[in-house]
Amino acid sequence: MGGSEPDVGSPAVRYFNAVVSYHGAAYSGWQYQPNARSVEEEIRDAARQVSSGPIETAGASRTDTGVHAVGQCCRIRMTTGLDAETVARALNAITPDDIAIRSMVEVDAEFSPVFDAIQKRYLYRVDNGRVPSPFEQDLQWWYPKPLDDVAMQAAADLLLGTHDFDVFRNASNDPPVSFTRTIQAATWIRRGDRLVFQVIGNGFLYKMVRNIVGTMIQIGIGRRRVESISELIAAGDRQLAGQTAPPQGLFLMDIRYPGDPPLEIGDGSVLAR
Repeated sequence: MGGSEPDVGSPAVRYFNAVVSYHGAAYSGWQYQPNARSVEEEIRDAARQVSSGPIETAGASRTDTGVHAVGQCCRIRMTTGLDAETVARALNAITPDDIAIRSMVEVDAEFSPVFDAIQKRYLYRVDNGRVPSPFEQDLQWWYPKPLDDVAMQAAADLLLGTHDFDVFRNASNDPPVSFTRTIQAATWIRRGDRLVFQVIGNGFLYKMVRNIVGTMIQIGIGRRRVESISELIAAGDRQLAGQTAPPQGLFLMDIRYPGDPPLEIGDGSVLAR
């Protein structure tokens, strides 16, 4: 016998939340841009071929050029009689190989992937080997100077709690009303020559994770004291913090919404299940 038939009903306007993974090297970030290739544009183009009416998309996070995702969330408004699982299969058949719809569920029209999110987890990979790996340089930052990961972890511990994180925010065209965020976990894990930073919080400012990593790298080489993290947060001056770490080491790993299980620090892997 053949496979089961797709669940087809009467076409109607429906809303789906798609969990999307992508390799960001070929894209100018997530958000649609009229003169540059974006992940959102590829999702939209695929959705237009599945929908019998106009489509709308909205991503949970505006990942930058070269940044990757394992668990980006995207609300898609479309007209279809297909169920969520069938729509996901159809989109995966159309999107490029460096984009994958991991899962999809139908949601209410009021669902907002941005404002309904209550937790996010980011991961950053640093290649701390003497020579760069020839295989994964578009997935990590090669930093060959010896790094004191014990000091870097001590600095990460000072991020925990609710603070004004303006010091780690790059200027943007649409700054948020508040720069206060709550960091619930921040951990460095060393695996041989690779260092992996993971951070969980209720939200993040523009380039906040990359600026935190760049600052903690300076702590790792002894250029800054561990306690400087608290001093920087109190000062609130971006010019006093460290460099912005390059984009290719950053991954948006998970997003949680009300009713989801809380996020936990992972084992350092970026592979999607």
